[in-house]
Amino acid sequence: MAWTTARRCVLGASLLLGGCGAAVTPDGDGPDDSVPDGVDTDPAADSDTDLEPSGSAMLRRLTTWELDRVIVHQLGLDPGLASAMLPPDPLTPFDNEVAWQDPSPVLLEALERLGTEAGAQVAADPALRERLTGCGPSAGVDCVVDSLPVVLRRALRRPVAPAELAPWAELVTDAGSALGVPGAVHALVAVLLQHPEVVYRIEGTGDDGLADGPTVASRMAFLLWGSAPDDALLDAAEQGVLATAEGRAAEARRLLADPRAREQVRRFHAQWLGYERLHITGDWEVPVRVQADALIDRVVFDDRRPWVEVLTLPFQYINDAMSPHYGLPTPSPGADGFGWVSAAGADREGILATAAFLMASSHTLDTSPTLRGKLLLERLLCDPPDPPPANVNADAPPPLSEATCKLDRYEAHRTNPSCARCHEQMDALGEGLERYDRAGGYRLYDVDQDTEEFVTSCPLPQGATVPDLGTYRDVGELGALLASTGRASDCVVEHLVAYAFGSGEGTDHPELLASLQGTFREQPYLDDLLVAMVAAPDFVEVRP
Repeated sequence: MAWTTARRCVLGASLLLGGCGAAVTPDGDGPDDSVPDGVDTDPAADSDTDLEPSGSAMLRRLTTWELDRVIVHQLGLDPGLASAMLPPDPLTPFDNEVAWQDPSPVLLEALERLGTEAGAQVAADPALRERLTGCGPSAGVDCVVDSLPVVLRRALRRPVAPAELAPWAELVTDAGSALGVPGAVHALVAVLLQHPEVVYRIEGTGDDGLADGPTVASRMAFLLWGSAPDDALLDAAEQGVLATAEGRAAEARRLLADPRAREQVRRFHAQWLGYERLHITGDWEVPVRVQADALIDRVVFDDRRPWVEVLTLPFQYINDAMSPHYGLPTPSPGADGFGWVSAAGADREGILATAAFLMASSHTLDTSPTLRGKLLLERLLCDPPDPPPANVNADAPPPLSEATCKLDRYEAHRTNPSCARCHEQMDALGEGLERYDRAGGYRLYDVDQDTEEFVTSCPLPQGATVPDLGTYRDVGELGALLASTGRASDCVVEHLVAYAFGSGEGTDHPELLASLQGTFREQPYLDDLLVAMVAAPDFVEVRP
């Protein structure tokens, strides 16, 4: 028996025009190539539909990461399925900027494959079927039908009216009659993972014109967990708890106590500082991430220190192999092979001293003062340089010249009138970090890229004096300088606001930004900042 969607529409395009349901009805008698065998979950396009950029309507799509988290948390599958099958979202620096979320045929095809594969995995595992539906091994298709109100409420992130259940029950019943409970579950999951209300965050409003309860619940969950609301948060939404600042704050505290919040906070920092998608080979791939994540966890959650200690923490979490590389003591490792060591006075304090940050701000084969300076200006000072002239490849190192030393070649940036203004600040910031190689090893001299030998005639500077910022000698002093001026704290709030709203610019919400920056100066803890954001009136506003 073949199946087709009752309302045929393209994800994204249909949503911009008001959405379409995922109702399914029997259609024909012959077999079909879709999965499960005999079930067609392909939402075909209406020929007269005009696509518009999704950003124009501020309609937010789940990122690949968020959809992967939903699959993990709601279906119980291993992480990485969505990331392996869907196209990656651009990092600008975050992966959730609405302006980059236009639907595409590649995405739609990938979502179909994802639904098919996820459905197959859940259907094949009795424990996963029971996790999703609550139906034990001896239960029949009727049990799957009875589970639909709960399953759909979680997946669609809102209450489901009884009238909406009929097409879903028909899908499950008909697929189950041909293929049993596994087939019923397979069809259900395959259709859900292509459903517009699963893939997109379709927001509703209450009578007061503000975001309704389920919408606020989704905003909170995706901000604090990177995933869908749990039953308790949906209950709070339906009970009106999230309509008050106090109610949102209390629920935000509960969400922040969950391990999912740690994962989300780590990921925010990784995207913000550019090391989310480092391409590392060999034995360092895992340690580099473990070190950075542990530092964030310790400051934000374990010790609950003021957030600026992300830049100044006098400890590093390393294993035996990393100890000589960083010039730090050998740790007393725990079960994971890592341990905390003192970094005080060793020029290794804070996140800026980690291989994660130093590799993210380098070229593939060598360091780049310009890249490091640009990253610091953009992400920690919120003072991005002007874009380069149209005929300049900003990613390329300075061309080879008669100058032996790399920094002499970079000096050309500041002697060229069209480049000087931006590069004075950028290169000064970055050149003070040149003693740290691409992976964070310490060196005193430039390195010949052909022979990989030190060039003793090219000593590297110890620190730098940066216009409008001050003087630092090493990465620890730079972190302390950024922390003491308050500029880094103000800047991270700006980036967090941009991340929360998917807007690309935190300055799009000037009143909220100013309020949160003031709060953060008085209460410099990241969990307090997140709670204040969720409790703020702006968080429940609906913008056209």
